[in-house]
Amino acid sequence: MKRAEFIVLEGLDGCGKSTLARHLGRRLGARVMATPHGLDSATRRVMERHCHGIVLARQLFYASTVVAASELVRAQLRAGQHVVMDRYWLSTMTYHDALGSDARLEDVARHLVAATATVFLDVPVELRRSRLIERGALRPHDRDSLDPAAAARIRERYLDWGRHRVAGRFVALDASRASVDELALEVITRLGLTPAEERP
Repeated sequence: MKRAEFIVLEGLDGCGKSTLARHLGRRLGARVMATPHGLDSATRRVMERHCHGIVLARQLFYASTVVAASELVRAQLRAGQHVVMDRYWLSTMTYHDALGSDARLEDVARHLVAATATVFLDVPVELRRSRLIERGALRPHDRDSLDPAAAARIRERYLDWGRHRVAGRFVALDASRASVDELALEVITRLGLTPAEERP
C-alpha cells in the first residue's frame, strides 16, 4: 500500500466483524479500532437508558461517537498508519433507519473521514444466532437482529447505505463458509492491499 488505508467492516451482529478486524489488523500492520470508540460498557448502558424510546436521541449519541472516532482515524492516516474499523457510519445510520429514524445527518457525515473501502460481511441468521449464543447472553438488540424479517430489512438498508460517500468502495462478502484466514485473504486480494510482511 502506497498510502495509509482506512478499511471498515460492517454487518449484522454475529457476522464476525471483530474477529476479522483483529486478523486484518495483524496482516496489514494496521491499528484496529471500533465504534463506539473509548466508551466502557457501563457508560454505554447509561446513555442507552437515557435515550430509551427516543430514536433520534439514540442516533445522535452513536453519531457523536463516530465523529470522535473519525478524528482519531484522520490523525492515524496523516501519520501514515493504516486503520481497520469495526463498525462506522453505516451501522449508525442503518440500525436507526430500521428503528424508524428519517434523519440522514448529512451535516454530520460531511465531517467524517471516508473509508477507502467498506466490507459488508453477509451471514445467514441461523449462523449469527449460533455465534451470538456461543458469545454469551443475547442482548436485546441482538435478539432484534435475529428476527428474519428484521434482519432482511437491516441487510437491505446496509446495501442502500453502501452507496454513501463515507463508505468508500463497498464490497459485500459471503462470510458464512470461509475461515477468518480465507476472509482476510479475500479482503486483501479484492481491495488490492499488500500484507505487512510483503512490503519492502
